[in-house]
Amino acid sequence: MLTPILLAGYGRSGTTSLMQILTGTPGVACDREYPYEHRYLTYYAKLARILAAPSPRPELNALQLIDYDDFHFGAVPWPANREREDQLALAGDELFRLAWRELSARAAGASHYAEKAPAWLPAWLRPRLPSVTIHLVRDPRDLYLSAVAFLREKGLAQGFGRDATTSDIDHAKNLAHGLLLYYENERAERRRDDVTRVRYEDLVTGRAGLASRLSRMTGLQFPHAAGDDELPGHRTSDSPQASIGRWRRESLPPGVRETLESLLGDLLVDNSYDPPSAAPAPSFPLAAQLSHPANSRWSLLDDGFGVEVPGPAAWIQKLHGAFAAESTSEVWACVRGVTGDHCVLYWRGTRERFDEGRSVRVPFHPGEHWQIIRFVLGGHPCWHGTISQIRVDFFQEAIQSGARGAVRWIRQVK
Repeated sequence: MLTPILLAGYGRSGTTSLMQILTGTPGVACDREYPYEHRYLTYYAKLARILAAPSPRPELNALQLIDYDDFHFGAVPWPANREREDQLALAGDELFRLAWRELSARAAGASHYAEKAPAWLPAWLRPRLPSVTIHLVRDPRDLYLSAVAFLREKGLAQGFGRDATTSDIDHAKNLAHGLLLYYENERAERRRDDVTRVRYEDLVTGRAGLASRLSRMTGLQFPHAAGDDELPGHRTSDSPQASIGRWRRESLPPGVRETLESLLGDLLVDNSYDPPSAAPAPSFPLAAQLSHPANSRWSLLDDGFGVEVPGPAAWIQKLHGAFAAESTSEVWACVRGVTGDHCVLYWRGTRERFDEGRSVRVPFHPGEHWQIIRFVLGGHPCWHGTISQIRVDFFQEAIQSGARGAVRWIRQVK
Protein backbone atom coordinates (compact mmCIF):
# COMPACT_ATOMS: atom_id res chain seq x y z
CA MET A 1 0.00 0.00 0.00
CA LEU A 2 1.04 3.62 -0.46
CA THR A 3 3.12 5.16 2.33
CA PRO A 4 1.59 8.55 3.30
CA ILE A 5 3.73 11.67 3.49
CA LEU A 6 1.90 14.06 5.81
CA LEU A 7 2.57 17.79 5.52
CA ALA A 8 1.61 18.97 8.99
CA GLY A 9 1.57 22.75 9.07
CA TYR A 10 -0.73 25.73 9.48
CA GLY A 11 -1.86 27.61 6.38
CA ARG A 12 0.75 30.00 4.92
CA SER A 13 3.58 27.99 6.52
CA GLY A 14 4.87 26.60 3.22
CA THR A 15 2.64 23.58 2.69
CA THR A 16 1.82 24.59 -0.90
CA SER A 17 5.47 25.15 -1.78
CA LEU A 18 6.41 21.78 -0.32
CA MET A 19 3.61 20.07 -2.22
CA GLN A 20 5.16 21.43 -5.40
CA ILE A 21 8.39 19.62 -4.56
CA LEU A 22 6.56 16.38 -3.86
CA THR A 23 4.55 16.55 -7.10
CA GLY A 24 7.84 16.64 -9.03
CA THR A 25 8.17 12.86 -9.03
CA PRO A 26 5.74 10.21 -10.30
CA GLY A 27 6.62 8.13 -7.24
CA VAL A 28 4.25 10.29 -5.17
CA ALA A 29 0.51 10.05 -5.73
CA CYS A 30 -1.33 13.23 -4.72
CA ASP A 31 -3.50 16.10 -5.87
CA ARG A 32 -1.43 17.83 -8.55
CA GLU A 33 -3.52 20.96 -9.03
CA TYR A 34 -3.21 24.14 -6.99
CA PRO A 35 -4.00 24.51 -4.10
CA TYR A 36 -3.26 20.76 -3.63
CA GLU A 37 -6.06 20.25 -1.11
CA HIS A 38 -7.96 17.16 -2.18
CA ARG A 39 -7.47 15.41 1.14
CA TYR A 40 -8.50 11.80 0.52
CA LEU A 41 -6.47 10.39 3.41
CA THR A 42 -7.93 12.88 5.89
CA TYR A 43 -11.41 12.15 4.57
CA TYR A 44 -11.08 8.40 5.10
CA ALA A 45 -9.48 8.90 8.53
CA LYS A 46 -12.27 11.25 9.60
CA LEU A 47 -14.88 8.78 8.41
CA ALA A 48 -13.20 6.06 10.47
CA ARG A 49 -13.27 8.34 13.53
CA ILE A 50 -16.98 9.02 13.01
CA LEU A 51 -17.76 5.32 12.88
CA ALA A 52 -15.85 4.83 16.12
CA ALA A 53 -17.79 7.62 17.88
CA PRO A 54 -20.38 6.72 20.53
CA SER A 55 -23.84 6.16 19.13
CA PRO A 56 -26.44 7.41 18.87
CA ARG A 57 -25.29 10.99 18.37
CA PRO A 58 -27.85 13.66 19.36
CA GLU A 59 -27.62 15.39 15.98
CA LEU A 60 -28.40 12.18 14.06
CA ASN A 61 -31.46 9.98 13.85
CA ALA A 62 -32.77 7.08 11.80
CA LEU A 63 -35.19 9.31 9.87
CA GLN A 64 -32.24 11.22 8.38
CA LEU A 65 -30.74 7.91 7.29
CA ILE A 66 -33.94 6.90 5.57
CA ASP A 67 -34.65 10.29 3.97
CA TYR A 68 -33.08 10.29 0.49
CA ASP A 69 -33.01 14.09 0.43
CA ASP A 70 -31.20 14.48 3.77
CA PHE A 71 -27.41 14.63 3.53
CA HIS A 72 -26.55 14.59 7.23
CA PHE A 73 -24.36 11.62 8.02
CA GLY A 74 -22.25 10.35 10.89
CA ALA A 75 -22.02 7.56 13.44
CA VAL A 76 -24.72 4.88 13.28
CA PRO A 77 -28.00 6.42 14.55
CA TRP A 78 -29.02 3.46 16.71
CA PRO A 79 -27.77 2.31 20.13
CA ALA A 80 -24.83 -0.05 19.89
CA ASN A 81 -25.55 -3.53 21.19
CA ARG A 82 -23.27 -3.98 24.21
CA GLU A 83 -24.46 -7.48 25.01
CA ARG A 84 -22.92 -9.20 22.01
CA GLU A 85 -20.57 -8.36 19.20
CA ASP A 86 -22.38 -7.39 16.02
CA GLN A 87 -20.92 -9.71 13.37
CA LEU A 88 -22.24 -7.52 10.56
CA ALA A 89 -20.78 -4.24 11.81
CA LEU A 90 -17.77 -2.85 9.96
CA ALA A 91 -15.40 -1.04 12.31
CA GLY A 92 -13.95 2.32 11.37
CA ASP A 93 -10.40 0.97 11.12
CA GLU A 94 -11.58 -1.84 8.84
CA LEU A 95 -13.31 0.64 6.54
CA PHE A 96 -10.20 2.82 6.51
CA ARG A 97 -7.93 -0.06 5.50
CA LEU A 98 -10.31 -1.15 2.74
CA ALA A 99 -10.49 2.38 1.33
CA TRP A 100 -6.74 2.89 1.52
CA ARG A 101 -6.02 -0.45 -0.13
CA GLU A 102 -8.32 0.49 -3.01
CA LEU A 103 -6.81 3.97 -3.39
CA SER A 104 -3.30 2.47 -3.37
CA ALA A 105 -4.25 0.00 -6.10
CA ARG A 106 -5.30 2.88 -8.35
CA ALA A 107 -1.97 4.72 -7.96
CA ALA A 108 0.03 2.62 -10.42
CA GLY A 109 3.76 3.27 -10.28
CA ALA A 110 3.65 5.27 -7.03
CA SER A 111 5.04 4.16 -3.69
CA HIS A 112 4.01 7.18 -1.60
CA TYR A 113 1.06 9.52 -1.20
CA ALA A 114 1.33 13.19 -0.10
CA GLU A 115 -1.28 15.39 1.55
CA LYS A 116 -1.58 18.54 3.64
CA ALA A 117 -2.53 17.16 7.04
CA PRO A 118 -4.40 18.49 10.10
CA ALA A 119 -2.54 18.43 13.42
CA TRP A 120 -4.37 15.33 14.69
CA LEU A 121 -3.76 13.08 11.69
CA PRO A 122 -0.14 11.88 12.22
CA ALA A 123 -0.82 10.51 15.72
CA TRP A 124 -4.08 8.89 14.58
CA LEU A 125 -2.56 7.33 11.48
CA ARG A 126 0.72 6.03 12.89
CA PRO A 127 -0.67 2.92 14.71
CA ARG A 128 -2.63 1.99 11.60
CA LEU A 129 -0.27 2.67 8.72
CA PRO A 130 3.48 3.40 8.33
CA SER A 131 3.91 7.03 7.31
CA VAL A 132 6.30 9.98 7.08
CA THR A 133 5.44 13.28 8.76
CA ILE A 134 6.92 16.63 7.74
CA HIS A 135 6.22 19.38 10.27
CA LEU A 136 6.37 22.85 8.73
CA VAL A 137 7.25 25.87 10.84
CA ARG A 138 7.17 29.59 10.06
CA ASP A 139 7.71 32.71 12.15
CA PRO A 140 4.19 33.50 13.45
CA ARG A 141 4.70 37.23 12.89
CA ASP A 142 5.40 36.65 9.20
CA LEU A 143 2.57 34.13 8.98
CA TYR A 144 0.07 36.62 10.40
CA LEU A 145 0.99 39.25 7.81
CA SER A 146 0.91 36.69 5.01
CA ALA A 147 -2.53 35.42 6.05
CA VAL A 148 -4.04 38.90 6.24
CA ALA A 149 -2.55 39.86 2.87
CA PHE A 150 -3.79 36.64 1.25
CA LEU A 151 -7.36 37.19 2.48
CA ARG A 152 -7.26 40.79 1.27
CA GLU A 153 -5.84 40.02 -2.17
CA LYS A 154 -8.24 37.14 -2.75
CA GLY A 155 -11.23 39.11 -1.48
CA LEU A 156 -12.03 36.43 1.10
CA ALA A 157 -14.18 37.22 4.12
CA GLN A 158 -12.75 34.52 6.36
CA GLY A 159 -9.86 32.14 6.83
CA PHE A 160 -6.82 31.49 9.02
CA GLY A 161 -8.82 32.11 12.20
CA ARG A 162 -10.43 35.32 10.99
CA ASP A 163 -13.83 36.43 9.73
CA ALA A 164 -15.54 39.76 9.14
CA THR A 165 -16.25 40.26 12.86
CA THR A 166 -12.85 39.19 14.25
CA SER A 167 -10.62 41.87 15.76
CA ASP A 168 -6.90 41.91 15.05
CA ILE A 169 -6.12 40.72 18.59
CA ASP A 170 -8.66 37.89 18.43
CA HIS A 171 -7.27 36.91 15.05
CA ALA A 172 -3.81 36.72 16.61
CA LYS A 173 -5.18 34.53 19.43
CA ASN A 174 -6.94 32.20 16.99
CA LEU A 175 -3.85 31.94 14.86
CA ALA A 176 -1.69 31.26 17.93
CA HIS A 177 -4.07 28.52 19.00
CA GLY A 178 -3.80 26.83 15.61
CA LEU A 179 -0.01 27.10 15.57
CA LEU A 180 0.23 25.66 19.08
CA LEU A 181 -1.70 22.59 17.97
CA TYR A 182 0.95 21.86 15.36
CA TYR A 183 3.88 22.92 17.55
CA GLU A 184 3.02 20.81 20.58
CA ASN A 185 2.55 17.71 18.44
CA GLU A 186 5.75 18.39 16.52
CA ARG A 187 7.66 18.79 19.77
CA ALA A 188 6.31 15.46 21.03
CA GLU A 189 7.52 13.60 17.93
CA ARG A 190 11.08 14.87 17.48
CA ARG A 191 12.81 11.63 18.43
CA ARG A 192 11.00 9.61 15.78
CA ASP A 193 12.86 8.45 12.67
CA ASP A 194 9.77 8.92 10.49
CA VAL A 195 9.38 12.62 11.37
CA THR A 196 11.29 15.70 10.25
CA ARG A 197 10.90 19.44 10.84
CA VAL A 198 11.12 21.95 7.98
CA ARG A 199 11.42 25.68 8.60
CA TYR A 200 9.85 27.96 6.02
CA GLU A 201 13.31 29.37 5.35
CA ASP A 202 14.46 25.90 4.22
CA LEU A 203 11.89 26.03 1.44
CA VAL A 204 13.04 29.45 0.25
CA THR A 205 16.82 29.43 0.67
CA GLY A 206 17.73 25.78 1.19
CA ARG A 207 15.61 23.95 -1.35
CA ALA A 208 18.37 21.68 -2.65
CA GLY A 209 19.30 20.52 0.84
CA LEU A 210 15.65 19.97 1.68
CA ALA A 211 15.10 17.88 -1.45
CA SER A 212 18.07 15.72 -0.48
CA ARG A 213 16.73 15.28 3.04
CA LEU A 214 13.34 14.20 1.72
CA SER A 215 15.04 11.77 -0.65
CA ARG A 216 16.85 10.12 2.24
CA MET A 217 13.59 9.72 4.16
CA THR A 218 11.56 8.27 1.29
CA GLY A 219 14.03 6.75 -1.19
CA LEU A 220 12.59 9.01 -3.92
CA GLN A 221 14.30 11.70 -5.97
CA PHE A 222 12.83 15.20 -5.81
CA PRO A 223 13.52 18.24 -8.00
CA HIS A 224 15.39 21.23 -6.60
CA ALA A 225 13.68 23.86 -8.73
CA ALA A 226 12.02 26.86 -7.12
CA GLY A 227 8.30 26.33 -6.90
CA ASP A 228 6.67 29.48 -5.57
CA ASP A 229 7.82 31.43 -8.62
CA GLU A 230 5.34 29.35 -10.59
CA LEU A 231 2.46 30.50 -8.37
CA PRO A 232 2.55 34.30 -8.32
CA GLY A 233 -1.13 34.38 -7.38
CA HIS A 234 -0.34 32.46 -4.20
CA ARG A 235 2.38 34.81 -2.99
CA THR A 236 1.66 37.99 -1.07
CA SER A 237 5.20 39.39 -1.31
CA ASP A 238 7.37 40.42 -4.27
CA SER A 239 9.42 37.24 -4.06
CA PRO A 240 9.82 34.20 -1.79
CA GLN A 241 12.94 35.82 -0.31
CA ALA A 242 10.95 38.95 0.53
CA SER A 243 8.48 36.87 2.53
CA ILE A 244 11.15 36.09 5.16
CA GLY A 245 11.29 38.54 8.05
CA ARG A 246 8.54 40.72 6.60
CA TRP A 247 7.34 41.58 10.12
CA ARG A 248 10.48 43.71 10.51
CA ARG A 249 9.55 45.78 7.44
CA GLU A 250 5.75 45.78 7.60
CA SER A 251 3.70 47.05 10.51
CA LEU A 252 1.72 44.61 12.60
CA PRO A 253 -1.55 45.97 14.05
CA PRO A 254 -1.30 47.32 17.62
CA GLY A 255 -1.03 44.54 20.17
CA VAL A 256 -0.71 41.72 17.63
CA ARG A 257 3.03 41.24 18.00
CA GLU A 258 2.74 41.18 21.79
CA THR A 259 -0.09 38.64 21.62
CA LEU A 260 1.75 36.32 19.24
CA GLU A 261 5.02 36.54 21.16
CA SER A 262 3.44 36.00 24.57
CA LEU A 263 1.62 32.87 23.41
CA LEU A 264 4.26 31.49 21.04
CA GLY A 265 7.55 32.38 22.69
CA ASP A 266 8.60 28.74 22.99
CA LEU A 267 7.95 28.17 19.28
CA LEU A 268 10.05 31.22 18.35
CA VAL A 269 13.04 30.28 20.48
CA ASP A 270 12.78 26.58 19.68
CA ASN A 271 12.97 27.27 15.95
CA SER A 272 15.75 29.92 16.10
CA TYR A 273 13.57 32.90 15.24
CA ASP A 274 14.09 36.33 16.79
CA PRO A 275 13.17 35.84 20.46
CA PRO A 276 10.05 37.50 21.86
CA SER A 277 10.20 40.89 23.48
CA ALA A 278 6.84 40.35 25.16
CA ALA A 279 6.59 38.51 28.46
CA PRO A 280 5.29 34.93 28.18
CA ALA A 281 1.70 34.18 29.11
CA PRO A 282 1.56 33.23 32.82
CA SER A 283 1.43 29.50 33.48
CA PHE A 284 -0.07 27.64 36.41
CA PRO A 285 2.58 25.33 37.91
CA LEU A 286 2.07 21.62 37.38
CA ALA A 287 3.91 20.34 40.41
CA ALA A 288 3.55 20.15 44.17
CA GLN A 289 1.03 23.02 44.28
CA LEU A 290 -1.62 20.78 42.73
CA SER A 291 -4.22 18.71 44.55
CA HIS A 292 -6.41 15.98 43.13
CA PRO A 293 -8.81 13.25 44.28
CA ALA A 294 -7.21 10.33 46.08
CA ASN A 295 -8.36 7.87 43.41
CA SER A 296 -6.54 9.75 40.59
CA ARG A 297 -2.90 8.74 40.19
CA TRP A 298 -0.86 11.66 38.85
CA SER A 299 2.84 11.59 38.00
CA LEU A 300 5.41 13.86 36.40
CA LEU A 301 6.32 12.87 32.83
CA ASP A 302 8.95 14.09 30.39
CA ASP A 303 6.26 15.89 28.43
CA GLY A 304 3.82 16.97 31.13
CA PHE A 305 1.85 15.78 34.10
CA GLY A 306 0.29 12.34 33.56
CA VAL A 307 -2.72 10.71 35.13
CA GLU A 308 -4.40 7.33 35.18
CA VAL A 309 -8.14 7.87 35.29
CA PRO A 310 -9.91 5.31 37.50
CA GLY A 311 -12.94 7.29 38.61
CA PRO A 312 -15.57 9.54 37.12
CA ALA A 313 -12.98 12.26 36.38
CA ALA A 314 -9.46 13.47 36.96
CA TRP A 315 -8.90 16.99 38.13
CA ILE A 316 -6.23 19.35 39.35
CA GLN A 317 -6.56 22.69 41.05
CA LYS A 318 -4.43 25.76 41.62
CA LEU A 319 -3.87 26.30 45.33
CA HIS A 320 -2.15 29.70 45.55
CA GLY A 321 -1.71 32.96 43.68
CA ALA A 322 -4.71 35.25 43.34
CA PHE A 323 -5.10 37.36 40.17
CA ALA A 324 -7.52 39.94 38.79
CA ALA A 325 -10.17 38.52 36.47
CA GLU A 326 -9.72 41.44 34.09
CA SER A 327 -6.13 40.35 33.43
CA THR A 328 -7.28 37.09 31.84
CA SER A 329 -9.85 36.59 29.09
CA GLU A 330 -9.14 32.89 28.51
CA VAL A 331 -7.33 29.93 30.04
CA TRP A 332 -5.67 27.48 27.67
CA ALA A 333 -4.60 23.93 28.55
CA CYS A 334 -2.41 21.59 26.52
CA VAL A 335 -3.98 18.17 27.03
CA ARG A 336 -3.78 14.65 25.66
CA GLY A 337 -6.13 11.83 26.65
CA VAL A 338 -8.03 8.85 25.32
CA THR A 339 -11.11 9.07 27.51
CA GLY A 340 -13.77 11.55 28.64
CA ASP A 341 -15.95 13.88 26.58
CA HIS A 342 -15.55 17.33 28.16
CA CYS A 343 -13.45 19.46 30.50
CA VAL A 344 -14.61 22.06 33.03
CA LEU A 345 -12.84 25.05 34.56
CA TYR A 346 -14.16 26.29 37.92
CA TRP A 347 -13.10 29.41 39.79
CA ARG A 348 -13.84 31.07 43.10
CA GLY A 349 -13.08 34.24 44.95
CA THR A 350 -12.17 34.62 48.59
CA ARG A 351 -14.64 32.81 50.90
CA GLU A 352 -16.47 31.31 47.89
CA ARG A 353 -16.90 27.69 46.93
CA PHE A 354 -16.54 26.12 43.53
CA ASP A 355 -19.95 25.77 41.89
CA GLU A 356 -21.52 25.39 38.46
CA GLY A 357 -22.40 29.08 38.28
CA ARG A 358 -18.71 29.91 38.20
CA SER A 359 -17.58 27.46 35.55
CA VAL A 360 -16.98 27.05 31.82
CA ARG A 361 -17.49 23.69 30.14
CA VAL A 362 -15.90 22.74 26.80
CA PRO A 363 -16.12 19.54 24.70
CA PHE A 364 -13.18 17.15 24.68
CA HIS A 365 -12.75 14.54 21.97
CA PRO A 366 -10.27 11.84 23.02
CA GLY A 367 -7.23 11.15 20.88
CA GLU A 368 -3.52 10.31 20.91
CA HIS A 369 -2.49 13.81 19.83
CA TRP A 370 -1.99 16.92 21.97
CA GLN A 371 -4.92 19.31 22.00
CA ILE A 372 -5.19 22.94 23.12
CA ILE A 373 -8.37 23.40 25.17
CA ARG A 374 -9.71 26.98 25.30
CA PHE A 375 -11.79 28.12 28.27
CA VAL A 376 -13.25 31.49 27.21
CA LEU A 377 -13.91 33.45 30.40
CA GLY A 378 -14.19 37.07 29.27
CA GLY A 379 -17.82 38.10 29.17
CA HIS A 380 -18.97 35.50 31.70
CA PRO A 381 -21.20 37.31 34.24
CA CYS A 382 -19.33 35.79 37.19
CA TRP A 383 -15.82 36.38 35.85
CA HIS A 384 -14.90 39.54 37.76
CA GLY A 385 -13.04 40.79 40.80
CA THR A 386 -10.24 38.76 42.33
CA ILE A 387 -9.87 35.09 41.42
CA SER A 388 -8.32 33.32 44.38
CA GLN A 389 -8.31 29.79 42.99
CA ILE A 390 -9.14 27.80 39.87
CA ARG A 391 -9.83 24.13 39.39
CA VAL A 392 -9.81 22.25 36.11
CA ASP A 393 -11.67 18.95 35.69
CA PHE A 394 -10.21 16.98 32.80
CA PHE A 395 -11.57 13.85 31.09
CA GLN A 396 -15.12 14.20 32.41
CA GLU A 397 -17.79 11.52 31.84
CA ALA A 398 -17.67 8.64 29.33
CA ILE A 399 -14.67 7.45 31.35
CA GLN A 400 -12.81 4.25 30.50
CA SER A 401 -11.38 2.94 33.74
CA GLY A 402 -7.58 2.84 33.70
CA ALA A 403 -7.28 5.13 30.67
CA ARG A 404 -4.38 7.55 30.71
CA GLY A 405 -4.10 11.23 29.99
CA ALA A 406 -1.63 14.06 30.37
CA VAL A 407 -1.54 17.83 30.84
CA ARG A 408 1.50 19.65 29.50
CA TRP A 409 0.64 23.17 30.66
CA ILE A 410 -2.18 25.53 31.72
CA ARG A 411 -1.83 29.21 30.79
CA GLN A 412 -3.59 32.51 31.27
CA VAL A 413 -4.37 34.42 28.07
CA LYS A 414 -4.93 38.15 28.31
